[in-house]
Amino acid sequence: MVEETHSIYTVDGDYAGYATSVMYSPLLKKHIGIAKLPLPLTQVGTEVLLEIVPIHKPVKVQAREVKMPFYSPKHKTD
Repeated sequence: MVEETHSIYTVDGDYAGYATSVMYSPLLKKHIGIAKLPLPLTQVGTEVLLEIVPIHKPVKVQAREVKMPFYSPKHKTD
């Protein structure tokens, strides 16, 4: 079993927490993830930087807090 986390930083570059699950959603056509962050950064719409490591070179990409569930179709909630 491979255990992997991705560091998360504030837009100012300060370490803020980590993502434990990151994956591409073919249904949403975007990447999604679940992270552990301090309470002030958990507001919907808060932007952070997620560090990923493609080909052994760390890169920070922009991420945004959204309300879960990521996808809730009408036919499943009515």
